[in-house]
Amino acid sequence: MNSFLLTYLNTKKDSVIRGLIKRLYTSEPIRAFFPAASLPEFIAQIWQCLIRSAENEKVSHEQLSLEPFFQKHPFLLGNNRELQIIINVVKSQIKNDLGQSSDLISELRETHQLLDAIFDELGMHILDLCATEPKKQASTEADKSHQPSRLNLFYNAFQGSTDGILITDLKTRIIEVNGAFLDIYGYTYDEVIGQRTSILRSSRTANSHYVAIWAEIKSKGSWAGQIINRHKDGQEIPVWLSITSIIERNKTVGYMGVEFDMRKQQELEKRIIQSERLAIIGQMAAKVAHEVRNPLSSISLNAELLGDELKCNADGVSAEGETLLKAIMDEVERVTNLTEDYLQFSRLPEADFHLVGLYELLEDTIDFVEPEANSQGIEIIREIESDLPKIAADFHQIRRVILNLMRNAFDAMKDGGVLRLHAVSAGENVEISVGDTGDGIPEEQKKKIFEPFFTTRDMGTGLGLAIAMQIVQEHGGRISFTSKENAGTIFTIVLPIQHKMIHQKEEMQARW
Repeated sequence: MNSFLLTYLNTKKDSVIRGLIKRLYTSEPIRAFFPAASLPEFIAQIWQCLIRSAENEKVSHEQLSLEPFFQKHPFLLGNNRELQIIINVVKSQIKNDLGQSSDLISELRETHQLLDAIFDELGMHILDLCATEPKKQASTEADKSHQPSRLNLFYNAFQGSTDGILITDLKTRIIEVNGAFLDIYGYTYDEVIGQRTSILRSSRTANSHYVAIWAEIKSKGSWAGQIINRHKDGQEIPVWLSITSIIERNKTVGYMGVEFDMRKQQELEKRIIQSERLAIIGQMAAKVAHEVRNPLSSISLNAELLGDELKCNADGVSAEGETLLKAIMDEVERVTNLTEDYLQFSRLPEADFHLVGLYELLEDTIDFVEPEANSQGIEIIREIESDLPKIAADFHQIRRVILNLMRNAFDAMKDGGVLRLHAVSAGENVEISVGDTGDGIPEEQKKKIFEPFFTTRDMGTGLGLAIAMQIVQEHGGRISFTSKENAGTIFTIVLPIQHKMIHQKEEMQARW
């Protein structure tokens, strides 16, 4: 006896059946197919089959027989499709409920296996009853034994697909969806079942495009292409969508849509373009820096010699002359620093990954810049988890990113303020944020903030954030920011924790 399943079936029967009836009646074909009184009776019959199977913890034809129900309602055998949809919805609801009521993996696994066997047998039983001709006796016992598992195979393939799948009726009302579909769009199962697919429409896709899509489906039976859809929270989602007509008895009875979320692919393409652009810019910067550095050295040397020469003059160097010489040397030094930054940008080394203690790295970096912050009237608040996990990273490159973000924050707080460094573990990642109470970033500058050579400072190279993004991406992470004018800016870095090859390599080195 499966007491876990039996307890659920006995205690939740009335409420679950009511919910299932309400959910199933959102489907127009099922409303048309099942009279109001017969659907509750059909689900109640399935429920009794489940109770009998749970009591004996085995599946048999006698326990799952639905012949008495169909003898009473023979007209319901006219369409197998709706009957199969109903039993799969019941199965899905029970599995979801059980998953939320138990944390015991072994208990859930055994119960799910029993449910799969029960619903496989029910599905095949209904197929037999719906057959319009007597079954031929040609199939072997081996063939029969494979039929239930095949039904379960198709259902598991639908639910386990990494692409989002939805099935609709002829009026595009959603009948069924898989988990990947819910993940893409952020809805729960109950929120989408019975809704029209128009809930996914984005204002960025013109009505004329939808008209063209459906015209092609009507004429060819299918359509495939890229389209912009809408997440539950309003976010735009690019997807590759294929829509196929579902044909039964030479008649279209619904549609199936398969959706591939293209956000990651587009992000990867952007990163590739950005890397190629940075490589070209780096080559140009290196050439310019080399061409400029030699003349600068000559100017600097000659300016020093001129100063020495003037000092040897009987009259010495006038105050105006000293001012002019200092201005020349200061500008030479500024341009020299710029060329060094350009050269450094063009020669950014590949990351040398090791296991890095992030807590120690962050504390060390704060200690290094704290005197600089104090001299500018800036308070640094540390919000760093003491048990932050080690990550696979290049210590010096990540330190460089944090230093850059902190010094940018200092520059944004000319009259002093508060810098908050926050670091926590978040699932398989670590999140680090650097926030300031400065002036914020104007709206028109936000799209350019990571572009090479974009700067709002007179003495800036515009390479700091471009390099920071390049380093973070090479670590498999991402960097983003939020900012509000006159309220401050927060930069957030997300870095992955695990890196199996590094862990294994350093563990082996430690053993030796």
